[in-house]
Amino acid sequence: MIHDKTQGNLLIDFYGELLTDRQNEVLSHYYSDDLSMQEIADELGISKSAVSDLLHRSTSQLQEYEDKLKLISSYQKRNSIYEQLLALNDKRVLEYVSKLKNIDREEIE
Repeated sequence: MIHDKTQGNLLIDFYGELLTDRQNEVLSHYYSDDLSMQEIADELGISKSAVSDLLHRSTSQLQEYEDKLKLISSYQKRNSIYEQLLALNDKRVLEYVSKLKNIDREEIE
């Protein structure tokens, strides 16, 4: 299971649509709402072990998607390059970086 909340939320943002509604619900409660496994179990009327199993399977599945598709990795690399370009403070470069960032946002949404 992914213990870093930021990484968990990134995986959900990029690949959550590929999971079931139940998987997304459990992941959202755990990573976004910061609920404990017991709190999620109580909220959903299932056992704590069922929550644990769902979390482990779901996060493993999300990590497998990232390992194969590398969408987050390439997004982060692009953002790093954008920042370097922005540091040049050239008006034309700033305009093109803005256009590129808008394309990236459209792909995520």
